[in-house]
Amino acid sequence: MTAAVPPGGPPTASEDGPLVEIRVQGIGALPWTDALGRPRNRVLQRRVRIVDPPRLPRHRVRIVNWVRGTRRAQRAGWYLAFPFTLVNVTAFLHPAGRRSRWLAAATATISAVLTLATLLWGVAMVETVLARLPVTVDPAVAAWWASLPVAVLIAAVIVVRHVRAARSDARTDVPSPPEPGSQPEPGSQQQDSWEDPGPQAAGRTVTVVHAGLALAGGVLLAVTRPARWPVSGPWPSIPTRLPEGTGTGAGIGTVVTRLLDPLPTVAALSVILAALVGVGLVARAAARQGAGEPDDDPATDSGAVPRSALRPSGPAGLNFSGAALLLTTAVVVLHAVFALLRMVVDSAASLVAQAFAPGSRATGTWVGVVLSADDPTTYQDNRVDFLPAHALLLLLVLVASALAVAAWRSRRLAVPVGSPYRWRELARRAVLDAGAVVWRSLAVAGIVGTAVSWAGVAFLESRRAQPVFPVPYLLISVLATLVAVAVLLAQFSGVRELVNRVGDVSGFWPVRAHPLAGSSYRAEVMAALRTELATHRGRPVVLVGHSQGSLLCLWLLATTPPDPPGAQDGDGDAVPRRPGLVTTGSPVHSVFRGLFPAHVDGRLTSVAATRTAGWVNGFRTTDPVSGPIPGAENVQLTDPTPPDPVRGHGGYWDDPVLAARIARFPQGWSGGLD
Repeated sequence: MTAAVPPGGPPTASEDGPLVEIRVQGIGALPWTDALGRPRNRVLQRRVRIVDPPRLPRHRVRIVNWVRGTRRAQRAGWYLAFPFTLVNVTAFLHPAGRRSRWLAAATATISAVLTLATLLWGVAMVETVLARLPVTVDPAVAAWWASLPVAVLIAAVIVVRHVRAARSDARTDVPSPPEPGSQPEPGSQQQDSWEDPGPQAAGRTVTVVHAGLALAGGVLLAVTRPARWPVSGPWPSIPTRLPEGTGTGAGIGTVVTRLLDPLPTVAALSVILAALVGVGLVARAAARQGAGEPDDDPATDSGAVPRSALRPSGPAGLNFSGAALLLTTAVVVLHAVFALLRMVVDSAASLVAQAFAPGSRATGTWVGVVLSADDPTTYQDNRVDFLPAHALLLLLVLVASALAVAAWRSRRLAVPVGSPYRWRELARRAVLDAGAVVWRSLAVAGIVGTAVSWAGVAFLESRRAQPVFPVPYLLISVLATLVAVAVLLAQFSGVRELVNRVGDVSGFWPVRAHPLAGSSYRAEVMAALRTELATHRGRPVVLVGHSQGSLLCLWLLATTPPDPPGAQDGDGDAVPRRPGLVTTGSPVHSVFRGLFPAHVDGRLTSVAATRTAGWVNGFRTTDPVSGPIPGAENVQLTDPTPPDPVRGHGGYWDDPVLAARIARFPQGWSGGLD
């Protein structure tokens, strides 16, 4: 995490006031200039623009720019850790006041499935290379070389990440947990019991279990070699031609038998298991919605916007339906990503083999651990290469189901859509109605997705698919190449931005459920923000958080005791011992309260409010994730009318209403307890 001030050396005329404004950005790794506001530009020529920079206020501005990981891990590391990170988030979706055993069991089960699936795909990578390189190895010996090193590597990575996270925790200032059974006083330092302020590293038990799973699975694969198991029936078996008496794939032999196709089988079974777990969680979410779970927060000060338009269904059950979505998505994404990566490894190994033996067919040793023997006369034994296509179909079905359910729910609302930005208002209503939308979307997507998947499998396994098989195989190969190029060159900004946004939200939570999840940035950001506040002790300070930055600011205030009274500025005037707080585009009440009711609840906002000299919350109706927050002075900001561009979730930094309120701090502010 870095903090920056506008360039130019010592304070200028724009920094001659006593006030210090600390701006906390909402998305990690943004340019620090993004927090200055939107520049105004004019196009003079086709290739020339004149840009007027945003105007800076007449007080010191500090910009907090945080990143969730190192630059080295940003390109490929977070994509590989993405499925594990999704599962890790489910460890924080428990209901308020208690721990759901069903959710904990579901998270542990899918977490173990991901570890074993990673082992299988790692072994498949090694087998792919051995099958392409013109080197003959005894398959029984190669099975150990393909399985055990991968298992040891995965176990070592798990242990190393645990040790590194533990060392990071030791260097980070983390509040001590309250005593068991204690009743902290409101506003006290121990009021932050919702934070679960233990070590950020996955527990030692979780680390040992997953490392042991990887090692035991590696030994079991080397001994059993599932791809050589005879199986009766059309699926998941596959017709295999083997050289009689050899067991290598050096040529087309005379022995034809049906052997197990392990990887597609494991992928299908793991997705079915995740879907069954999701069904149970969706049922829990539907039950909570039907029971009309009461809101634990005080009445929302919604200003001019009717309460019925802001929260038509509330967040009841959103955590369970969100867990179902995350667990199922994690399994599907893991298989799709590794299937694409295996295709890239296959192509690279073929090129290397052709370089060493030009003109010869690239064949090596068929090991038979998790990959079936390749029959060059047909494409239908390449089931594993079509897993990304199935995953893409499921993703499209999920998106279409969510849009259809959200549109259907919005038509049933009593308040009509009157904004000129119709789609943004519909998106806002869908977010505020997520407690009802998400579980219904998952139910529809589960039914439709199952039908589509079975239809696709039935077609691909039939004889009618043989003439057209080369076309979809070519398309999937092109997709794998594009994915590899995109990761290496950091292209496809839309996909990268979506993954980064999910990663920024997920990275707020410490590693608990899976040791391979992306590391958390929260403790380091908290320590840096506390240092920044201490640097400006004795001056009035206003914390300004946008989007995810608003949660960071609230967490900081709720876990940091206020300064002692009596501070004075240079002129001898009293300085508020509590900072002012401005939240903009905040999803704390609209999204996080429903997803994480055990951690982001009324206590978090109320304790944070007692530790401010005033709290102003700015939101727009064109911003889908923002809205009023109990305990704050809620200010509804306006958007320009068409054809002027809509600001939506952005454009808060230089909003004139908020800028005027910040410049007057602390005069005219309310809500604090100084």
